[in-house]
Amino acid sequence: MLTNPRQNQKVEQPAERAKLINHFRQIIETVNGQLAQQFKLEINRAHSFWGLCSRLYSKLAGHTLSIYLNRLLGKPDCLKIKALAFPI
Repeated sequence: MLTNPRQNQKVEQPAERAKLINHFRQIIETVNGQLAQQFKLEINRAHSFWGLCSRLYSKLAGHTLSIYLNRLLGKPDCLKIKALAFPI
């Protein structure tokens, strides 16, 4: 760097760390998207707190089971859970 950094300038992450963070961020965003779109996590129609908890737990368990089944079947990308219901 030829000049001093500005006072409000952010320090850049090393390339390896940025790549690792982006990898995990992509996985997290994929899981969040699947829970929102395929499992309709926002729509719960629960009448009580315990009903809400049980519906959320069942949706999370279904998502976890889908990933586990993909791993058992030897799929290279275990996050493609839609292929379990709609095989190509």
